[in-house]
Amino acid sequence: MITIEARYQIEDSFLEAVERGDYDQAVICMNEFGGLKLDQWNSDFLENTKKFFIALNTLLRKTVQKAEVHPTHIHKISQQMIDEIENIKTIEDVINFGKDMLKSYCRLVTNHSLQEYSLPVRKAVNYIDFNFTEQLSLEQISNVASVSYSYLSSQFCKETGNTVVDYINQKRMKKALGLLSTTKLPINKISEICGFYDYSYFSKMFKRNHGKSPREFRKNIKS
Repeated sequence: MITIEARYQIEDSFLEAVERGDYDQAVICMNEFGGLKLDQWNSDFLENTKKFFIALNTLLRKTVQKAEVHPTHIHKISQQMIDEIENIKTIEDVINFGKDMLKSYCRLVTNHSLQEYSLPVRKAVNYIDFNFTEQLSLEQISNVASVSYSYLSSQFCKETGNTVVDYINQKRMKKALGLLSTTKLPINKISEICGFYDYSYFSKMFKRNHGKSPREFRKNIKS
């Protein structure tokens, strides 16, 4: 009975840590859980472990959803985890996978949790995150958030610390950095892909944010 009580307490602490995106605390809880003597389903260690990870994947998925992470982000990681679980074949695979899985879900919370935002701002942020490469207007975004554009503009800045336009540009710039660093696409094409249909404006914004032009940035990456 004491072991079962300890198990449930550790599980609660573990899931609370994941919901906060606190990877270090979640690892501590996971290690404590591993120290408990629990009944095995059968004598096959790898089969038991795969079943455990499948159940854990579901728990983590639902926990991260409580942190107001959009289901699209969660689904991508969840499917990736299922594929990797199927490929577990050795003890070394088990050791590496457990912490990698936990880190992926905690990172989701750190990067995509919107639980501190009001519903209209959450709707606006999610819409921007999935559509920032398109031409967006404040009126269009406020319609999605079901509030007036003046209210959204004020509330968005209050809750995120950025104006709507600044937030959109930050998302676009991050995308541009990735493409400049990892592809050979023409810079004007990268500008369009990231939602900047005016190349000169893109170049100006990039230099303002990073201290150099896109061409200079790519040249530095190559060198």
